[in-house]
Amino acid sequence: MYPKALDSLNPRVLLTHIPLYRPDDTPCGPYRSSSVINQRIAYAVPDQEIKYQNYLTNETSSQLLDLIRPILVLSAHDHDQCTVTHSTPLGTVPEHTLGTISWQQGNLYPSFMLLTVTGPSNLTSTKTEVSTQLCFLPMQTHIYIWYLSQFVVTLLLLIIWPTNGFGCWDRFSQCMSSIRSLGTSLVVASKVKEDDENCEYEMVWDAEGSMHLVKKATTSVPVTKADAGSIGRGNVMSRAAAKKHALQGPEEAVILDLSPDADKTGKVTRLSKSKARILIQRLFRVFRLVVVIAAVNVPLYMMLLFKDWIDR
Repeated sequence: MYPKALDSLNPRVLLTHIPLYRPDDTPCGPYRSSSVINQRIAYAVPDQEIKYQNYLTNETSSQLLDLIRPILVLSAHDHDQCTVTHSTPLGTVPEHTLGTISWQQGNLYPSFMLLTVTGPSNLTSTKTEVSTQLCFLPMQTHIYIWYLSQFVVTLLLLIIWPTNGFGCWDRFSQCMSSIRSLGTSLVVASKVKEDDENCEYEMVWDAEGSMHLVKKATTSVPVTKADAGSIGRGNVMSRAAAKKHALQGPEEAVILDLSPDADKTGKVTRLSKSKARILIQRLFRVFRLVVVIAAVNVPLYMMLLFKDWIDR
């Protein structure tokens, strides 16, 4: 709770890069991930000006608190979160050392702090004049590890993925063929029904004088394309010879292919690809797909990156 002497119309917040003095091994609260850093002072020349120090001296810190009388102290330099409380003659003053916003500065849990200042007319208590909220950013190393794992998984999938896929397209084609054949059978059934309705009937009387409708019998001789072409040319002998040749041709071809001595008589065999050639083709395919993936993702990443820069 802030003291009444500090509770004025113009509350002050002290901003300093170097934190105020604190005793060695002072606890920094639950949000600090690294070990506590103690005081260390380095001089340019012995007994001369200070070249480096982790915290201000006790005398300097007390003087600043007495002169400025802040209700809150915000410091940095430590690259990690630390919350301490300073005792003054007028009361206690909290100090928040802010962590770095970049994980490259030694803190794997970057963060920032949101400072909220309330006007005097909106105050319900002196505690609400200034409030802080620590906000952590995503752990950047986890993001990079996730990117790397996704890249490795993508490479493995591209390398082991079969050239013809896993047969999903074949199953889809079979399903479509079944649907197509079912539709064809339905069309044929409806066509047969229409033929029955459009056929001719003959009136027949029996011995008792009763009339019956009997469907006329029609005989149709199936005509093949070869027969139709031959009839159009009017060459019957040529048609028979062509049919004989058509029947003998495939048999000879099958016998030639299935002959046990075919390998010795110069059968054309399919040359098996060498392992080196298969490996080169696979690597080329993987490289080509990686280029395609990079061509899609890199511009998208750059667009998002530039958008963040513009928003800042």
